[in-house]
Formats: sequence, structure tokens, C-alpha cells
Amino acid sequence: MRKVVGITLAALMLLPALAFAPPAGAVGGTVCAKETGSARITPGLSLEPHDQTFVVNESLSGCAGGGVKTGKARATLKYVAQTCLGLAKTGVKTAFGETITWNAHGSSTITGTVTTGPKIGQATISARVTAGLFVGLHVKHTLAFVVGTAAKCTQTAVVKALTFKGVTAFSIS
Repeated sequence: MRKVVGITLAALMLLPALAFAPPAGAVGGTVCAKETGSARITPGLSLEPHDQTFVVNESLSGCAGGGVKTGKARATLKYVAQTCLGLAKTGVKTAFGETITWNAHGSSTITGTVTTGPKIGQATISARVTAGLFVGLHVKHTLAFVVGTAAKCTQTAVVKALTFKGVTAFSIS
């Protein structure tokens, strides 16, 4: 009887620790010091509104935490009735999905939103890791994007690409 009571008490003492444990795979997160990338825009931004798809390729490096050092990501963003003027204002928001393949092992699937701002030429990412390494943790960071100097946005000329780099560290926590 004494043994059963002791085991029961020990199990009850573990309950608070189990209730607040991070999800399996969360591993505590990571912070990547450098983020760079590019986006291909289809059919291309002009002064006429069209539905747009941004296919983003991203590189993360200088990562600390979670056993990763670098990552390569691919994301897809879809905008409805977007013009190139949308890049020149804040508050334009869309949903996105991204998969990051980490150097050491595994991948992370991320879903969330991208909102232009806080400044013109920037975008803020707010997301959650929904599968894989770091599942259940949050992603928040800001990046700056640049449209190439040769790109023009007119009725007939379209912007088909842009590049970006991190303004704040890419953080999963």
C-alpha cells in the first residue's frame, strides 16, 4: 500500500511538468542572424490589378539553437488583385506557407501571414511552425525587399522579381 501511495504521489508531482512541456519536436527554437532571398512574381506586377503568385527562395545562416546552423526555404504567397503600388504601402496582408530544410536534420513547415511594413519596402512575418522541427513555436521577423533597378512598373511593363534580406533576426521561439 505504501509503495502504491509513493508511486501515485511521484506521478502527481510530474503532472505540472508534463502539462507545460513544449510539443515534441519543438527543441527550443533557433535564431538565424542572416536571411537573404528572392521572389519570382507571376504574372508580374503592373499598374493593372491582377492576382499574383510570389514563389520565394530563402537562405538562412548564422543560426544558433536547436542544433541547426543553416536552412533553405521555399514559400508561396498569393495576392488577389495586386498592383505594384501594393509594394509601396504598408498594411497589405496575405497568408503564406513555407518549408525550411535545415542543414543538420529535418525540416519545418510554417504557416502564417506576411504584412507589408512597418516601413515602405519592408514586410513583417508572423507565423507558427505547424510540422517538423520546432513544431508549435512562433516565427516573427521583418525583412526589407528591393525591386531591381531595371524593373519598371507601368501599364505595359511588369515587375517579375524582387530580392530581400532580413532587417531583424529570423527567430523561431
